[in-house]
Amino acid sequence: LIPEWPWSKYGFHGSPTKLFEYMAFMAPVLTSNHGQMRDIIEDGENGLLTENKPEAILDRLIYLRDNPELAHRIGVNAWKKIQTEYNWRHNAAETLIVFQQAIDECCGHERLNTNS
Repeated sequence: LIPEWPWSKYGFHGSPTKLFEYMAFMAPVLTSNHGQMRDIIEDGENGLLTENKPEAILDRLIYLRDNPELAHRIGVNAWKKIQTEYNWRHNAAETLIVFQQAIDECCGHERLNTNS
């Protein structure tokens, strides 16, 4: 769970590395319903979102415990999202696109090889 940090324009500080690690292990994740977490997790599809209140957290944990098939499906969907969107190969490709756009705007240089 991530605390809300109103001083950040994103509502959080840092990266949810543990969230990505748990998703990569097909674990059904439960995380805060704000900031980047809400952008990453589709509630009931690849994780569960919750308010940061003890009662809400407990309710969601019991819900996962009592619905093992759903918990398994959520874990598999989370793993799929990591394989397609939240991995180093994908991030590197996205970063190269940003760099290439900046170079094109600035200098008009030849394209970087983004196929490797």
